[in-house]
Amino acid sequence: DLPDYEEKELSSDDKANLLKHATSLLESETERYVATANTSSSQKQFFSEIMNAGTLSDRISALTLLIQESPLHSTRALTGLLALAKKKNRTAALQAVEALKDLFSNGNVLPDRKLVWFTHQNLKSLSLLMAWMVLLAFEDWLKQFYFSFVQLLETLSHDPVIHVRTSILADIMDLMRDKPEQEVNLLRLGVNKLGDADRRTASKASHLILALEQAHPAMKRVIVNAVSELVFRPNSDYHARYYSMITLNQTIVTNRDQDLANTLIEIYFTLFERLMAESKNTIDEAMAEKKIKKKGRWKSSKRPEQASPKVIKLSGQKPQFSQEAQEEANMRLISAILTGLNRAFPYSFLADDVFKSHLSVIYHVARSGNFNTRVQALMLLYQISSANQVQSDRFYRTLYESLLDPRVITSSKQALYLNLVFKAVKSDINAERVKAFAKRMMQIATETQNVGFCAGVIYLLSEVEKAAPYLRSLVTDPPDTGGSDIEVFKDIPDEDEDDDRKRESWTLSKPVSGPEYDGKTHDPTHANASATCLWELLPLTRHYHPTITHFATRYLAHKDPGSRPDLALHTLMHFLDRFVYKSPKTKSGKTGGAGSIMQPMSGSSAYASKNVLLLSTKAARQSVPSANSVDWRSLLLEKGKERGAPDEQFFAKYFVSKGLTPKDINDDEVHEDDYEDYNLAAFADSDDDIESDNELDDEE
Repeated sequence: DLPDYEEKELSSDDKANLLKHATSLLESETERYVATANTSSSQKQFFSEIMNAGTLSDRISALTLLIQESPLHSTRALTGLLALAKKKNRTAALQAVEALKDLFSNGNVLPDRKLVWFTHQNLKSLSLLMAWMVLLAFEDWLKQFYFSFVQLLETLSHDPVIHVRTSILADIMDLMRDKPEQEVNLLRLGVNKLGDADRRTASKASHLILALEQAHPAMKRVIVNAVSELVFRPNSDYHARYYSMITLNQTIVTNRDQDLANTLIEIYFTLFERLMAESKNTIDEAMAEKKIKKKGRWKSSKRPEQASPKVIKLSGQKPQFSQEAQEEANMRLISAILTGLNRAFPYSFLADDVFKSHLSVIYHVARSGNFNTRVQALMLLYQISSANQVQSDRFYRTLYESLLDPRVITSSKQALYLNLVFKAVKSDINAERVKAFAKRMMQIATETQNVGFCAGVIYLLSEVEKAAPYLRSLVTDPPDTGGSDIEVFKDIPDEDEDDDRKRESWTLSKPVSGPEYDGKTHDPTHANASATCLWELLPLTRHYHPTITHFATRYLAHKDPGSRPDLALHTLMHFLDRFVYKSPKTKSGKTGGAGSIMQPMSGSSAYASKNVLLLSTKAARQSVPSANSVDWRSLLLEKGKERGAPDEQFFAKYFVSKGLTPKDINDDEVHEDDYEDYNLAAFADSDDDIESDNELDDEE
């Protein structure tokens, strides 16, 4: 008999005695349930045969059914499943772990709250009822059992086989999403996989953590703190830092998450400073090694022995990277940090000193490194200057200089960069600087072979002109040299005059002119762009590509350019896709969307934004039909309707002129007026050549 505990405080010994008594009651209840449940001898025999001679899947299924019938009386079945999960056979272990995960996540084993230890329950209010004692004892046992299961997951998460680690990672995040029990330990296990040696596993960990944030938005702060702990660990390597930054910069921040945005910015700047310090130490060490090393009188022909990469990998040593590879890795990490700063900055509220103390380093990044990193740095600088409502001359000089970077033509961030230039130039109140930007962009567009970039620049200038009408003077007005149209003439000096008088007379006889356009200056304000015109626009009106001709002609005539150009529709890959008569593979389960959670959709909604001028989307490429599936002749006959894009009209005229159209429409229905817009003289001159080429066989 147990004493009455209602009148006194329970000591640790009293709680231990109560737990011992409750555990004995639970065992008795389990034995009674097993004895009464398996009343049929055939049922007992069938279950015994499955457990002894059945396959692994059969045994797991039988144990799962027993647990689902009554979790309270299934402690032995749960223990049996855990024993299967601890086997060395990876197949058996994964199947058992999957079964336990389904029971805990979707079954009736775990409640939708955290489990409580028996000693932490309010035992005095139970009046020592046997039913309550059994339930509390089972909850105490289940909490210990679940902790053992989490420990097993931690062991399997370090398995050398990638498939095992990936499967266990998915199970960990599913448990974290569905049940709150052991959420701290599960979150730690999931975040640690951001530093996994396999890139696919680390990428999947990042994706699952972001999905967890979407399922439980209130956990963003907890998840961010856990990721920051991984970043700032003493033994944290580049791999863990990079995927941690990828996870943090895709964390969705709203206007209600001001504290979260401030925390993210502090994490970004702290890691940024640490990277700069580590880079400086690396450079100093390299310089010190060069000073210490001295060349001998005779050169040794023997090379130092180096272990192969395979030996280094098997030994667990960290491979030694070259200085160039290390700098490239740091630039990728800095690019991820700058991306996060750009996304969190609009929702943060920090003192100006926090950003001003890092401006010099950000400007240094904006002038060095790969082009994608430069774009992110320029975007951050623009946001900082816009937030302070100060037009920074230094920012515009840096942006003006970046236009000469040859990587802008081939960069994957081309649309992002042009949108930044559009916002910066549109908000600039310095007329001379705006004209200098327009002149340099048109010069680059004329020299490049990138059709999408050229079309984007012309459309960009037409949109900027709506906010800055004075830009039209570069097209309509003569160059403003700032000089006088009156020529001053002097008499020819006599032979008796000295040389100084002759030079002065000859100088005054020349017409007075103002400053000329200087395209090589670093400051766009002093480029004197008003002293020139957009001469580069004239050759673009006769460009080989019909889209460029269309935009250049309409801009020159001061007409609406029409629809916005999608940069992805003017690539070589898109042109070749038009002539590949094979249906592309469709992605199952997703009708639209992007890989980034920060940008789930990219379509008409993105175009509706005032700050997004140009896009480069794969969806636009996939939506255009192949060349053989379009009725080109019907496209030409659409007189009263709005015609298609210029390149579509070009295709139509070319295929109709070559007779590559359906036979049900007569040639008389297509008039010569339909060919006036585009010059097909080149194709007309080569008709004979094409006909003669058709006589050749396929091999030739």
